Order: sequence, then structure tokens, then C-alpha cells
Amino acid sequence: MVKMKGISLPIETIVIVAVAVLVLVVVAAFFASGTGGSQISIVRNTALDSACQTLRSVYNCATGKGGDVEVKYQEIGESSPQAHSLNFICEKLALKTTGSDNQCYARCGCQTTAASSTTTTAT
Repeated sequence: MVKMKGISLPIETIVIVAVAVLVLVVVAAFFASGTGGSQISIVRNTALDSACQTLRSVYNCATGKGGDVEVKYQEIGESSPQAHSLNFICEKLALKTTGSDNQCYARCGCQTTAASSTTTTAT
């Protein structure tokens, strides 16, 4: 009868190495999947900063000019950088672009109607 004790060590080693590789792949996929969203967020915030600078310096924070201010950057799914309006960028960042509480203009450092209206009470 032939004993096969020598063969069990290489098989166990192969199984352990295979499990270790699988764990490394899963961990790498976990970290890689999370970076795509933050990368586009950084690109959008950089574009927003540039558009805000134009809104303040060229248009002096004029109301309704968010569609006129354009910045070139590459959005998801685009093959090359395209011109996008300030309103488009703010909407992508989930900032409100209309009304008295215009979050987009507030983010740009422009005074909005809600921020500029103050109520005083006489006592």
C-alpha cells in the first residue's frame, strides 16, 4: 500500500494561496469601486470653483447669469472636455439653482435674496 502524505501539503498550500488571492481581489475591488464617485466630485467642485470665480468677477453675481457662465470639464460619459454652465454643474452637485434660497449662488459667495433679506422687529 502506498501512502500519499507528501501530496497533501502542496494541495493545502494551493488552496490557501487561492483563498488569499480571492480575498485580495475582493478587497481591491471594494476600494477601487469607491474612488470613481469621489473623483468626479472633485472634478465637479473644481469646475464649480472656476465658474463661481467667473460669476463674481465678470457678472458681479448678477441674478440669472448661471446659464451664461460656462466652464470646460469632462463629465462622466464624455470623450473630451465640454463647456457646461454653472447651473448644470450645481445641479450635478445637487445644489438648488433657483428661488430665494439659491444654494448655487450662495456656494459661490454671492448674496441670495434669502440671505440679503433681514427682518427687524421693534421692541
